[in-house]
Amino acid sequence: MIPPMGFVGTQVTNVIKISLHEYNYTYFGGSNVSIRVFHWYPDESDWIGLTFADDDEEYQDLIMWNQLTDQARTALESADFGDAKVPFNDKNFEAALAQAWPF
Repeated sequence: MIPPMGFVGTQVTNVIKISLHEYNYTYFGGSNVSIRVFHWYPDESDWIGLTFADDDEEYQDLIMWNQLTDQARTALESADFGDAKVPFNDKNFEAALAQAWPF
């Protein structure tokens, strides 16, 4: 079986098996983002739909970079995430902030 899709920083909060190859997953993650994911395997290899949740679930506390433990900051600074970049670590923060600036 193909494993369900995953998102960095999220956890599955609900899984409903609809049929042999159809599942409905609800993921929760980030500061207050909840994503309800529906996928279907027409040929046992495709992901079909992605919809936002209708409800808020529970809110998670926002944590600041300096509130992380030394071990957590070191891990985020030094881990190899391939092509993905940690936007809030010391190396990438200023560039990510500049890209987010709308003016």
